[in-house]
Amino acid sequence: MIKYEFKQMSPVLLVAFIALFFVTLIGFLIGVLPILILGGKDLGTGIWSILMASISFLAYAFILMVIAIGMNIFIGYRFYKSMYSSTGYFTHTLPLSTNELILGKTIPAIAVQILIDLMVIISGVIIFLGYYVAKDGFDNAIYNISSLLQIFEGRYFYTGFGIVLAVTMFGISAVIQTVSGTFVLLLSASIGQLFNSHRILMGVVSFIVINRIIAAFEWIINLIVTEVAKADYYSRGTGTIISLILIAIINIAVLIISYVLNYYIISNKLNLE
Repeated sequence: MIKYEFKQMSPVLLVAFIALFFVTLIGFLIGVLPILILGGKDLGTGIWSILMASISFLAYAFILMVIAIGMNIFIGYRFYKSMYSSTGYFTHTLPLSTNELILGKTIPAIAVQILIDLMVIISGVIIFLGYYVAKDGFDNAIYNISSLLQIFEGRYFYTGFGIVLAVTMFGISAVIQTVSGTFVLLLSASIGQLFNSHRILMGVVSFIVINRIIAAFEWIINLIVTEVAKADYYSRGTGTIISLILIAIINIAVLIISYVLNYYIISNKLNLE
C-alpha cells in the first residue's frame, strides 16, 4: 500500500517541484541577477533592490500558501475517497489490518510533505544567499549572514545553547508538527464520514476546528512562557526552548489521540457511501 500511495502522490510532488523551481528561477532572475549584473554595492540598498525583494517575497508567500492548501486538500480528499467512498469497499477487503491501513496512508503523505518542505528550504537558501552575494560580494555576504545568525541566536536563544541546537530544535518541532498535522487531517476525513450528508464539508469544518483548538493551546503556552521569561535577557532563550518542547509534546499527544480515534472509527464506525 505504501508503494501504491507513493505512486499516486508522485504527480503532486512533481507539480510542487515544478512550481518551486519556477518561483526560485523567477526570484533569482528578478531579485538577484539584475543586482549582480548592474552592481550590488550601488543597487543593493536602492529602490530596485527593495522592489524586487518585495515581489520575490510575495511570490514565495503566494506559492507556499497554494502548495500548503493544495496538499491538505489532496491528502484529505484522497484519504476520504479511498477509505470511505465506493472505493472504500475495495480498500477494506485488502488483507491488511486497520493499523496497516492507517500507516499505509499516513507514511507516504508525511514523507511527501517533508520532501516539499525541504524543497522550500533549498529554494529559500538559493534566493537568500544569492541576494546577499549579489549585493555585498561573497566575503561580505558570509560575514553579514553570520552576523544575522548571531543576532537571531542572541535574541531568541541563550548563548550557551548555540545556533546548532536552535536549528535542531526548530527542525524536530517542524517534523513533529508535520506528522501531527497529517494525522489530524486524516482524522477530520474520518469524522466527516460519520455524517450521512455533507461529509466532505463536515470534514473540512472538523479540520478547521481541531486546528484552531491546537493553535489556541500553543498560543497560551507561548504567552505563559514569554511572560515568565521576559524579565531576564537570557531567560528569553530558555523560554523559547521550553516553548518548542511543550508545543512538541502537545503535537505528540495530538498525534496519538488522532491515531487512536482514527483506529476506533475505522474499526467500529465505518460508514461507507
